[in-house]
Amino acid sequence: MKKTFLLSIILLISILSYSQIIEELGTWEYGPTEAIAVKDSTAYISSGSYLWVLDISDESNPTLIDEIKLDSYINFIRRIGNYLYITKEDTLLNIYDIHTADNPTLVNQLHGTDANYNWNDIYIDNDTLYICGKGTLQYFINDTINLEYIRKIPSGSQFSKHDTLGITIIWDYNNFRIFNLNVPGDIAISDDSYPLSESPKGVFANYPYTYFGYGSVGIGIMDISNIYDIQLHSTINTNGYTYDIELIEDTILIAAGGLNGIGIYDIDNDTIFTLIGECDIEGYAFELEVIGDRLYVGARSGGLQIINISNKSNPILLGEYKGYGECRRIDIEGDRLYVASGDGGLMIMDISTRTEPTVISQCYSRHIAEDVIKQGNYIYMADGDSGLTIYDITDENNPSIEGELTTGYYQQRIDINGDMVVSPNASGIPIIDISTPSLPVKASEVMTGCYNFNIMLDSIYLHANASEGTEPRYRIIDLTDMYVPVYRDSIFQMFSGYGGIYVKDDKSYMFYEDSFYCYDVSDINNITEISRRVRSGATDIIRMKNDTLIDYVEWDCGVFLWDYT
Repeated sequence: MKKTFLLSIILLISILSYSQIIEELGTWEYGPTEAIAVKDSTAYISSGSYLWVLDISDESNPTLIDEIKLDSYINFIRRIGNYLYITKEDTLLNIYDIHTADNPTLVNQLHGTDANYNWNDIYIDNDTLYICGKGTLQYFINDTINLEYIRKIPSGSQFSKHDTLGITIIWDYNNFRIFNLNVPGDIAISDDSYPLSESPKGVFANYPYTYFGYGSVGIGIMDISNIYDIQLHSTINTNGYTYDIELIEDTILIAAGGLNGIGIYDIDNDTIFTLIGECDIEGYAFELEVIGDRLYVGARSGGLQIINISNKSNPILLGEYKGYGECRRIDIEGDRLYVASGDGGLMIMDISTRTEPTVISQCYSRHIAEDVIKQGNYIYMADGDSGLTIYDITDENNPSIEGELTTGYYQQRIDINGDMVVSPNASGIPIIDISTPSLPVKASEVMTGCYNFNIMLDSIYLHANASEGTEPRYRIIDLTDMYVPVYRDSIFQMFSGYGGIYVKDDKSYMFYEDSFYCYDVSDINNITEISRRVRSGATDIIRMKNDTLIDYVEWDCGVFLWDYT
């Protein structure tokens, strides 16, 4: 699914003596490459909210010609002849003239019908264009620039068709829909739909089947022979996540497999898939574009990857243009910003000039960088399925992996105190001894059987809440001896829904269900509630400055300031 997170946006907060003012001082709006298009020897790729124009005449050494800043994050790029169609995280379709390939010129913009729903994919079928969103809109391409509206058809994130059958997949609702296009006027509902267990991405109709990327399941094969009773025929295990597919011949399909790179499959009888070729790439294979015997891959942090697929059993990487990762969580020390950059690993940025942050270096991690914290000359990272990864940043221009420890489950958060790291995963909270950074050791584990944690170390005391599991509760755990943790007081809540946690001056602050809570924790054996404030939204991060609590609301993308004098 695209854009689970906003990409690498730095929000700096000024808190004045007599009034609370949130001021955005600078932004860094580059990000993963998830959209691509190619015309001859020029490639057009996304980098967050930037459109990069690349000269790829020398495939081994693509070079940047130009970059164009758009209003928001780029979703998809499609090309029709000498025009680019670009959808973004808004309801504005941008159309660029690329008759002069290295100088895209904005010639038109098309507004959507509902400002609450973004444009997503663009599907082109001869002289007809479909734009996916809250209701997929169908247009005639009469003169390429000025589109003629036809009608509205069922909503979707991506669209495909076969003859008079329309197909949409919906990322957010894990759904596959089919409908008959051979009816006049707007089409309000689909003829049938099929619920999926994961978010689909990439769809290609090959009647009587449709193929689609099916996340960790692999590749999905939907039987659409009866549009009133579509059925999931089978799935193909790709040993990883599948984010896009392209059927390049009647019996050859290419799958973008995230960290697993590219897989090429031979198809027998429409449903029997045999892996015949693979190609590892830098970054995270996400979006595919095939032109002749060249495969162009939008590889998120890996930018653009160019692959020769003339020999399907031996695809060869020809060249690349590196991109950036996203901004998941950060740590700051002085004028340095340390970023957990998803599939981009660790990114170190110079923020000495707040209005113009710049990248100093990047270093891939072992899996997906979720959270980072700096101590001394080391960065400690919650590294997804790879557990804990420790970087030596003595030379910040060339960070290197110093130590690692796989804990068995996906790690998303991290905190540190002296020689001790805590980093929760899907089964509990491992306590890790980092007295030797090159050889971290798991000392113990607490709150096993719970998951979806928020944590904070207050000296030797771990404050943790868990939203789900066998005992969802807020706990204080004494880690005087990290090898023998001692449970202190806890508060049991009937339901899940914890968000964020912060501890300061013998008080802890957290969000639960519909309210902010403040607890007195001066006696670790007797937690008492001090106050509660009702607020909607789900808190993801809590920080404090003086007596002001800074509350980041995840889904509403807002920041609240609370006076906790």
